[in-house]
Amino acid sequence: MLKYNDFRKKRQISIDFNQFQLISYKSKGFTLIELLVTITVLAILVTIIVVLIDPAELFRKTRDARRMADLAAIREALTFASVNSGGTFDLDGANSGTCSDEAGKSIYVSVPSDVSLHAPPSGWVWRQVAKNSIALVNGSGWISANFTSAAGGSPIFNLPIDPRNTSSANSGQRFFYSYACRRGDGKVEINAKFESTDIGPGGQDDKSIIDGGDVDTVYELGSGANILPIAGVY
Repeated sequence: MLKYNDFRKKRQISIDFNQFQLISYKSKGFTLIELLVTITVLAILVTIIVVLIDPAELFRKTRDARRMADLAAIREALTFASVNSGGTFDLDGANSGTCSDEAGKSIYVSVPSDVSLHAPPSGWVWRQVAKNSIALVNGSGWISANFTSAAGGSPIFNLPIDPRNTSSANSGQRFFYSYACRRGDGKVEINAKFESTDIGPGGQDDKSIIDGGDVDTVYELGSGANILPIAGVY
């Protein structure tokens, strides 16, 4: 009789354990409706995050930040070369007579010569070089000043290029750097166009209107203003 009771107890324990396992397995699963609700909630959250962050605008702001840094680097390199050369540094290099106050006044641009540009502002000409030369600092780059001829050597390793460096018949899609010099006082101007809706033209943190230049829709740096034409470059 004792053995029979032991057998019943063991059998009851086994049944209880199996029932517990069955309940446990059921509680771990998701129904189809629960999965659909979870996926829908996640999709809504992702959409909200994307709208709030706006990845495209972040990329535009990153490119604009690079543009500001690039123009500052070019300005500093030109200033260094000019000062170290005692004011004799040639701002247009071998392309003599191309500053804004000379007969062949030119707008030097970072887009290579295989990119078509719109008509230049009246009285001006575009200056472009081949793609494999645009970053050179020996006078063959998109800025024709020969930085390697400066006393102490070139203060810059490569000429910066716009992150997009392109042009278009559509004025809203012209993103490149432009440069011009003025022989009379040895001044230069380097410009870029922003694309961010925040720090670009009309944005909440518009940088183009506080750069000290004469064009509110273009970011302008250099040692002088009113060198590049007010309209028609971008």
